[in-house]
Amino acid sequence: MKRTMLTFSLLGALALARPGRADTPPPPDAPLAGEQAAKAAQDAKMRWFREARFGIFFNFGLYSYYGGVWKGQVRMANRCSEWMMIAAKAPVAEYAAAAAKFNPEGFDADEWIRAVRDAGARYVVFDAKHHDGFALFKSEASDFNIVDATPFKRDVVAEIAAACRRYGVRFGIYYSQNLDWHHPGGGGGGWDPAQKGRIEDYLDNVCIPQLRELLTNYGKVDILWYDISNGTRIPQAYAERIDRMVRELQPGIIVNNRLRRGIPYDIQTPENFVPATGIPGVDWETCLTFNHSWGFSAVDHDWKSARDVIHRLCDIASKGGNLLLNLGPDAYGVIPRPCLDRLDVIGAWLGENGQAIYGTQASPFPSLPAWGRFTVRPGRENDTLHAIVFDPPKDGALLLPGLANAIRSVRLLAPGGRAFPIEGEGPARKVRLDATAMAAKDFVIAIELEGRARIGGVAPTEEGILRCPPSQALAFGDVRLGPTEYAGLANRFEERLIGWGSPKSAAKWTLALPKPGRYALTLRYAAGKEAEGCRLRCEVAGQALSAVFAATNTGAANRYVDLPLGEVSLPAGESTLAVRPEVPAKGDALQLAVITLKPLP
Repeated sequence: MKRTMLTFSLLGALALARPGRADTPPPPDAPLAGEQAAKAAQDAKMRWFREARFGIFFNFGLYSYYGGVWKGQVRMANRCSEWMMIAAKAPVAEYAAAAAKFNPEGFDADEWIRAVRDAGARYVVFDAKHHDGFALFKSEASDFNIVDATPFKRDVVAEIAAACRRYGVRFGIYYSQNLDWHHPGGGGGGWDPAQKGRIEDYLDNVCIPQLRELLTNYGKVDILWYDISNGTRIPQAYAERIDRMVRELQPGIIVNNRLRRGIPYDIQTPENFVPATGIPGVDWETCLTFNHSWGFSAVDHDWKSARDVIHRLCDIASKGGNLLLNLGPDAYGVIPRPCLDRLDVIGAWLGENGQAIYGTQASPFPSLPAWGRFTVRPGRENDTLHAIVFDPPKDGALLLPGLANAIRSVRLLAPGGRAFPIEGEGPARKVRLDATAMAAKDFVIAIELEGRARIGGVAPTEEGILRCPPSQALAFGDVRLGPTEYAGLANRFEERLIGWGSPKSAAKWTLALPKPGRYALTLRYAAGKEAEGCRLRCEVAGQALSAVFAATNTGAANRYVDLPLGEVSLPAGESTLAVRPEVPAKGDALQLAVITLKPLP
């Protein structure tokens, strides 16, 4: 999980590991001052996003008219109706002819945004133009838009933006800049000669003018959501030009990481999956479909349950991210009733338990409890740890593995919530549930702490397993967290430590055990060619195990495997697990992921 419990950050640990750095203040004009100011400005910009935790994505357009069906046959890509045009290889003119019949008279921006607000979502991202090139706003750059090409003749973006302001919901815009199957040069086509053209002409004549319209004509835009997984199709100079324009037109706007690889961004965007350990040190948002399609599908009625969505929201918040939940209104502009019914349930749950989601930080614990999730709400002086209980454990005890804080109170998160006792001491403290709680599901227990939430050391889970994640390590020398970027369905990297090229490099974890035991130690890693022959030494409680790495073990620097090293005996109380190179790796070819110690009989 993404961790926030370190007494000082990984960068701080690196500074302390180098003599003279920690106690030698930089000169007044040092770059550090500028970096701190930039970080403060970024934190201020991102504050509302980090507090929101929950948004709604609306995918609505001409593709909604088709619902994934072309000439009587289902034509979708990866079960997604908005990709019907490419799945059917529909001729541009034939596909576009449907605009003359597209008349979503059931559309009511107030109804949509009230549903968002009542569901407890804090922001909206609306599809202003998807891959089919059809704009949901009045555009001077192309008459293929809902005002000029349809009998509806209303600017949907304008109505959504106004409704968001009426109901206190943040307003964001989705725009497909990388793919446009309608306009010449738009990209991703090729089955119709009408799609041929220069990308530069498409960018100059359609994409950039339409982005300028969207960021000029609709007031404050809080988020701009580009699409197509961090590609490089748009030339670098154009991507930089777009980025400059966007930030000049909308200072303070939040942009995602899908404009072009290498362009600055504010949030990463994993799609339809949740990174196993979050994305440490990065603002991120998982976008998730309510069924399988982003746009309305006439044949997909496999809706996620309200409970499923609530659990996913809690899981994401426990890892420090946001959930952007997608709705695909139908051809009449109406949100499907199953979605509305589920949103009502989600909103009611958040109405009672929202303090465990909004404005929270990631769980401090390195492992996910089998019974639910943890989040942390920062207070002025004391943090509150929230135990979100999906299904109570059979023994009625919620383990707080390694929690170092004194506990002020434990109560049900509800007005007048009843108290619960704490059992045990040190790393084995537990919250004891009563019979009423044991019969309930999806409730929250608020654990008010003395001071900031902190973990005294990696402690055993309910199963007795010790997990030492990279983000909970104290790092020395060149060791640091490896950069991780998620965009779309790409899930290439795990949380990992890199920088094993120096003999001074090291990583250390504190282990906290309530009783002694024997454990099997396993390293998880990935290795590229230059890691061949690297050897790491693991030292724990006076014992040492060595690992020799071969690139052929994984075949690539982003393919992870588990390497069992052997058995160790651990004493009760605190001990240290240290990893350092005996034979350094070249560059960042060796990537060390989680270290696991499993109890032996």
